[in-house]
Parts: sequence; structure tokens; C-alpha cells
Amino acid sequence: MSNQLFSLTKISPLALLLASGGWVAHANAIVGPFNPGTGSWNVLPQGDFEFGPQAIRSSSNYQLRGDLFLLVAAGSGTASTSPVAAQVGSLGAVIQPGTFTGSGIALSYDGRIPVNPGDQYVLSAFIRRPTPDGSAAHIYIDNGNNPGDHQTFTLPNTSQWQFVWDVYTMPAGGTGITPRVVLDFNVNPNDVVYVDQFAYTPLSQFQPPSVPEPGMLSLLGLTLPVAWGWKRARLNDRKLG
Repeated sequence: MSNQLFSLTKISPLALLLASGGWVAHANAIVGPFNPGTGSWNVLPQGDFEFGPQAIRSSSNYQLRGDLFLLVAAGSGTASTSPVAAQVGSLGAVIQPGTFTGSGIALSYDGRIPVNPGDQYVLSAFIRRPTPDGSAAHIYIDNGNNPGDHQTFTLPNTSQWQFVWDVYTMPAGGTGITPRVVLDFNVNPNDVVYVDQFAYTPLSQFQPPSVPEPGMLSLLGLTLPVAWGWKRARLNDRKLG
């Protein structure tokens, strides 16, 4: 398993497809607001970030301690728990690139979660980019370059909370995963990211959160495009070239 992040060298065009009815097990992102208390997932150890507020330790490599940390190749990138990043509960994680630029910063689980070949599981998180305008960074979740890995991207050009998830299948020979929320491609100091409820869930136990119907959004005084607000958007998978 590599202890460095890979930069994105090929980006396929973003394709947004509307999917009504039941959720689709393929590279999904839903833009909030969300109905409180809906959905089902298993939060990683410390993945609810309900500790602190305090700094989250950082490192340039994996140290296998079995908790969350910020993997940053160089520069002064930091992560901390804060009320401003809470989507559920009272605290979430704030990732601040600081002087870091380029590719290779991630909030990662420092240790490998055992997964058997053939197992299907879901990686998910609430993610928000408070200042997305003009950003060239790509934000995604992945399993840490372990077997069966691929990237599941956030939707661009929105400062709303998103629930991002995808289904992974462990291929033959695979033994474990290292879940990550990655800032990649062309990160700059303004690319602050909020993360909450970082989770690893067996597929049979997973259900994404729901969002209000359009009429309820109007009652809440919110105006959201239909494609973002109450339909489920699907992303084409984008892999490293």
C-alpha cells in the first residue's frame, strides 16, 4: 500500500444523471438540506469528530495507529474539529490546506480495516466546500489505493452540504482498506473543506439520507435547482489515468 497520494492526471468529463426512486449503487452525491435522522451508516472510529474542539494530528505517512489523521505530503496543511463543520451533532472536521499547493492532502483512517474478497461495502461522508468558486481542486472519497479502489467525487460549484458515497467490492487477493477524503489535483490555500460522519458500512446495512420534497423546500424558504435539491445526482466514475 502506498503511503503517498496519487495526483489526477486524467479527468473524464463530468456527467450528471438524474435517478428517481430507490438509490443507485454507483458513485452518488446528494446535495442538502437533509431530513434529520434519515439514512443508515456505520461511522468510522472518530469519524463523527465529536472530540475537542481540537487539532487532528498530521503526518506525511501512515503510522497504523487506528484513528483519523491528516495525510499531507508537504506544506502547512492542518485539520481540526470545529462546530462550523458539524452536519450531524456538534462537531465536524475542517481541512485547511494552509501553504499546501498541488496534489496530495487527505483526511485518512490511519490503519487498515479488514475486508474479505467479495465483500461489498460503502464509503460515505458529508462534505462541504464553503468557498467553491474558482477552485481547481478535486474532492473525493476512496479506499486508500487498496484493491478495488476508485474515486467518488463531490459535485462542483455548490457551497451546500453534500452526502457522497459509493459501493466498493473487494477483489480476490484484497485484505483491507484505508478510507480517505482527498483534496487533489490543484489544491490552493482557499480550498477549505468540511467533513462529518465519515463512515464505512457493509452494503446490506447502508441507506443514504433523504431530502425534503420540493414543496417542503419552498416552505423552508430555500431555492435549489431541481437537479441538486431533490433528485439524486450520479457521477461517472473518474479514475487515475
